Amino acid sequence: MARKRFSKEDIERLFRGVLHEKKNISQAAEELGMTRESAQATLKGRMYVRLRPDLTPEEELKLKDLRITNYEVRGNLTEEQVRAIYKEHVHTDMTPRQLAEKYGVKVRVIKAIVEGQNYYHIFNSLPIEERIQIVGANNRKKDVRSSVTSKKLNNAERDYKILISILSSPQKSYRQIAEEADVDPSYISLLLKRKRGKLAWDMLTLKEKELITKISINSKFRESAVKEYLEVVK
Repeated sequence: MARKRFSKEDIERLFRGVLHEKKNISQAAEELGMTRESAQATLKGRMYVRLRPDLTPEEELKLKDLRITNYEVRGNLTEEQVRAIYKEHVHTDMTPRQLAEKYGVKVRVIKAIVEGQNYYHIFNSLPIEERIQIVGANNRKKDVRSSVTSKKLNNAERDYKILISILSSPQKSYRQIAEEADVDPSYISLLLKRKRGKLAWDMLTLKEKELITKISINSKFRESAVKEYLEVVK
């Protein structure tokens, strides 16, 4: 059987469906007559590279944060169950496999939930303190040797507040923000470029990541990013 050929328009439809129309990879692939594996490889840049559309920095970041897994399997879980999974993940020693068995879903769904990639609208609605706990539990359960200490969590909260201050306090210069956080001004630049503050970046919502990435590309975008952020949090 001859392999189906896909046009540039087809590949653009794939990216548009996943990035902007909230379709999971299987749905977007099926509409094009493409296998899920091929769609996944295309989104990862392993197939149809020449037909890949030019993406904005925000779209590149969104694609990265979706981790190309896009496990939007929602049918069997309510919002209350998702919140219960967060609590059990943080406060018990249950593994993703045990949680998956308890709630009748695949292990990959649980992993995507606790990493904020599936049902991320719920993850993004959590208070910062709860997001810190979830990120800490993720690190602890991946490798006991790399468990997050209280000091690391305190630093993560500090870094998170710096990033949010950049978005919410346009009247403050980076130097002023650095002084308030008791860090060197050069640390702000490293934080914006993701060379520091991995845990803090994990705590950000998808929209916050998009806007801060825009600022990191060029500081002249800060004014428009701040305006957009303040509209979102009204």
